[in-house]
Amino acid sequence: MKTFPPILVFRLILCILFSVCYLPLVAIINLATFRLFTLSFTSPLSRIWGRGCLFFLGIKLNVENKEIMNQREPRILLFNHTSTLDIFVMGSLFAVGGTAIGKKELAYIPFLNVTWWAMGFSFLDRKNHEKGIVQLNAFCDELISKKMTIMIAPEGTRSRTGELQKFKMGAFQVALRTKVPMVPMVICNAAELMPYKNFLPRPGTIDVKILPAFQTDDLCYENLRQKTKEVRDIYVKELHLYAEKRGFDKNPSESVTLPSSLPLP
Repeated sequence: MKTFPPILVFRLILCILFSVCYLPLVAIINLATFRLFTLSFTSPLSRIWGRGCLFFLGIKLNVENKEIMNQREPRILLFNHTSTLDIFVMGSLFAVGGTAIGKKELAYIPFLNVTWWAMGFSFLDRKNHEKGIVQLNAFCDELISKKMTIMIAPEGTRSRTGELQKFKMGAFQVALRTKVPMVPMVICNAAELMPYKNFLPRPGTIDVKILPAFQTDDLCYENLRQKTKEVRDIYVKELHLYAEKRGFDKNPSESVTLPSSLPLP
């Protein structure tokens, strides 16, 4: 029978208890105000939750250019998705005026599902491509008029191997219609601390690099796939540089995996 280190189990229990107590409070605050101030409340409330969970799990964040998250403007924030810990990372760095689009399966997670809805977030049906595009397009008008930041994982789902997956075009379809800037966020080693199907995360440091926004004025149907590939190449390059810095050189033309055996910083 597999045994788990007691300290890790204890940390996880604290994280769960904190979430069980805090998330209903967040939902109540938003519902009590009839969800009229969600864009004002969401960022500080999400940051408290994300940072609290990481604290109890013994995980620190090392963030480069985090001031970008405090800017209020219409944009699309992209992040690579390799670990369950990503949700805590994104909560900790939640953009001012931000909103989120999550997979439909989140609707089945107690406490989180009600809070997700109360905070004005939406669920995306990944299995129905046409419906997913319609859901994303519904954000476009609000994105500009309310100066919102939509946070999307362009891979569409969490990586099972820790490698960067193929980017889907949902986020780029929104950029095509709105012409708002896109901001790449590179989460470098969350999968190292909590790989796919691992029950307990290990304490350590997650490195995050937020890159400057790039314009999408030249985006069109003809170059949509090419632009999607170019943005993915940015992630491949950044992950390669990170792996090289950690002494784990890889071919930059390939996806980069940071194995769980790497020593923590």
